[in-house]
Amino acid sequence: MAAARVLATRQYKIPVHLPLDQFVNWAWKENLGRERYEAGRPFRSPMWNFVRACAAHPDLKGLSGTKALESLQKVAVLSPIGKKQLSWYEMFPDSDDPAVEFVTTWSKVRVPAGQDILVYADGMARDKPLKLRNPISEEYTRFLSIAFHLQYLRAGDYINLPVARLGEILGVNERTVSNYTQQARKEGYLTLLQKHHQASGTAAKYTFACERFSAETDECSTSTVLSHQRQSKFPMVLKVPQCGQARSEALCCP
Repeated sequence: MAAARVLATRQYKIPVHLPLDQFVNWAWKENLGRERYEAGRPFRSPMWNFVRACAAHPDLKGLSGTKALESLQKVAVLSPIGKKQLSWYEMFPDSDDPAVEFVTTWSKVRVPAGQDILVYADGMARDKPLKLRNPISEEYTRFLSIAFHLQYLRAGDYINLPVARLGEILGVNERTVSNYTQQARKEGYLTLLQKHHQASGTAAKYTFACERFSAETDECSTSTVLSHQRQSKFPMVLKVPQCGQARSEALCCP
């Protein structure tokens, strides 16, 4: 994960330089303005954005969920009106048990707020590239490795593969990235869930066949993949709306 950590250091409007007490008050107010649910997307905790932001602060990075909770419970969060100190139940009224929900949500955060998920996935791909049974080229393998790790970071959800950004990362032009995407679909690595819609600016949505690879990122034989699919009783289910209907894809990422 060394390269992933180095490459994903870009921060976007996340004031991690603030002292923890000021930062937590900022993160809570930011969380208030975020929608907790989008149609067709897996449900996320009402404190999801708050937890992601906290995971980016240097005082909390690397801590377990319980240790992070201990640190945060010492911080006074003040109401915008009257400056009253709020309890966690007042901060997160949609949660029946905000302390437990914080700890469980903390364990689900794979990319802290403010970090570029595509750059992070590229760092993971450098640290742990896929080992294809029949590689075509080094850059195509790297493209697949990035897509694999993107799917890991977005387990149970779709991934986007923006051609311009990937072209910059891979050092190739956009046509070449499109060729990689087409080849990956042809070989069964990628499944298209929703086409790119130019008028609305909506990017194409894919899932990556993580079940084709072992935990060591070695590509498995077809018989091994089929056996794994039969034995997997609880695959992650992805529901993405397509043409007005929900579509399910079983993912078995390691």
